[in-house]
Amino acid sequence: MLDSFAKDHRHLAELADRIEACRDDAGPIVAMQLGQLRCAFAHEAVRHTIVEDRLVYRALEKADPQWMARHRETFPSLRTDMFLHRLQQHIHRWEARVEEGDRPRRAAATRELLQLLRTRMEMEEHVLYPRFRELQATGPRSRRFRQAPSAGAEVRRIVPAIEPPPA
Repeated sequence: MLDSFAKDHRHLAELADRIEACRDDAGPIVAMQLGQLRCAFAHEAVRHTIVEDRLVYRALEKADPQWMARHRETFPSLRTDMFLHRLQQHIHRWEARVEEGDRPRRAAATRELLQLLRTRMEMEEHVLYPRFRELQATGPRSRRFRQAPSAGAEVRRIVPAIEPPPA
């Protein structure tokens, strides 16, 4: 399961790199590609975050609430509600057609969001996942680590149908 989440991280990082590579370019083709990349990124980030929260974060919260509280306080990007809120704000603010004068602000906001995502993924892979593995190895097998139901409806609620900007 954690290997699948790490694979998702690599895919999200690849999408983020592709967004950053064409973020400042202009032209209708680039705008369409950027719109498609942003849509794919938003969907994947929300899907991944919801499933990861259900399977990893909640299990860690249940197994070691003090440890989780300490890490969430130190690294606010680990707060799933805060991360999803920031992503949703970004989507609603910047996915609409952007005026030429707004490009630098959108680029800065995109850079900030992608950095938040990278920080979160780094902390998950180097702090949360090892703790999760440790708890699985030392604790009795229990229902708290079983697969959660699909998050499809929740993803669709958070990420509305985003149309790429017209060419």
